[in-house]
Amino acid sequence: MKDKLINILAKLKPSELKIKNHMKIIIGLIAAIVLLLIFVNVYYSNRWYPNTVINGVDVSNMTYLESEDAFADQLEDYSLDVVGKDGLSVNVNGNEIELSAQYTDILKQDFDDHKSQRSIFGFLGNHDHDLSFDVTYNQDTLNNIVNNSALVTGTEGNPIVASTNAYITYDEDTKSGKIVEATVGNQINLEQLNTLINQSISQIAVRLDLSDHNEAYQQPTANLDDDKLQE
Repeated sequence: MKDKLINILAKLKPSELKIKNHMKIIIGLIAAIVLLLIFVNVYYSNRWYPNTVINGVDVSNMTYLESEDAFADQLEDYSLDVVGKDGLSVNVNGNEIELSAQYTDILKQDFDDHKSQRSIFGFLGNHDHDLSFDVTYNQDTLNNIVNNSALVTGTEGNPIVASTNAYITYDEDTKSGKIVEATVGNQINLEQLNTLINQSISQIAVRLDLSDHNEAYQQPTANLDDDKLQE
């Protein structure tokens, strides 16, 4: 039998041997991929995929119950840092505003959706979820904290500066008019800020960066363009 196999191999052309070797490699790779997918399917049957973040909480590779505990821990010591321009900020402590939240039903539904909507290679991607939970808190206390904070009132070193409208001035060098652009100061638009804070608290988010939310500031009421300059 051994001699027959040797004779068969001896009769094969080099190109045929190369094809057979390539086929072995391809079959081996396919088998490895199948085994990997089976492992992933079993291991993550009750876990969040890698690179899964919910409202800023990293739940990667956690079981559902572990993710519940992660949110329970965040809620127990909850505080929201609202960071604005010029180093002005305010911290909202969950205990001070009597915060409570019902999040398990929404989190469980998101977990079920996370499992049912998975793709074959979904574990290689990023999964960012933004959920709003059923929260209650003392709105009057929250308003009082925000309204009396440095973010709204400013500090001695960083006073509140109002936005300015664009205007036309005469330029001595060019002997013509020029537009001075409008500027956005650090004066807070309380209605917009309160909306953003309420939204962040409903998500049990721990940080609100106003550099991503220009609408939180009072905007100029007038802008000019070149057509206006020609007038």
